[in-house]
Amino acid sequence: MIVSCPTCLKRFQYDETRFAGVRSKHLKCTKCNVIFEVLNPSFIDVEDVEKNPPPPPPLPEPALPEPQSGGQISLAFLTGPKSSKTKKLLNSITIIGRDDGDIITMDPETSRRHAMIEIMSDGSVWLQDLGSTNGTYADGRAITGRIQLTNRQEFSCGKSAFMLLFDGQG
Repeated sequence: MIVSCPTCLKRFQYDETRFAGVRSKHLKCTKCNVIFEVLNPSFIDVEDVEKNPPPPPPLPEPALPEPQSGGQISLAFLTGPKSSKTKKLLNSITIIGRDDGDIITMDPETSRRHAMIEIMSDGSVWLQDLGSTNGTYADGRAITGRIQLTNRQEFSCGKSAFMLLFDGQG
């Protein structure tokens, strides 16, 4: 089948057998790097679309609280293709994954949707594994449930390592 990127309109061929019985796949455009969803053509039928219309667009994220110290919360990439870069966390929930989420690792040891960072209204930051295959580790230990992260605390998802930073704190 021919797939077209919704952003840059680049067209490329995708083998339908790669759907392997799932309803849709997320693909990354080789030209503009946008990630978009492609529906499995064997699942598309008019009745199904009428019964299950596409979901409404997501509501805007609530404004983030300032960390208790003031300033922004960022994630530093310690390993991988983005190592030594940082990304400000702009939403109250940030998903880390291999090819799906807000932080894309492209690490084969990271699950598609691996872990979640949640910034609470009091400014505290929590990390939760999302049932990943290879686990999420903080301070060298696999986490279960949620753990609270502190400034400069390191954690890893697969082979991708990160450090949480409260900007303005040393």
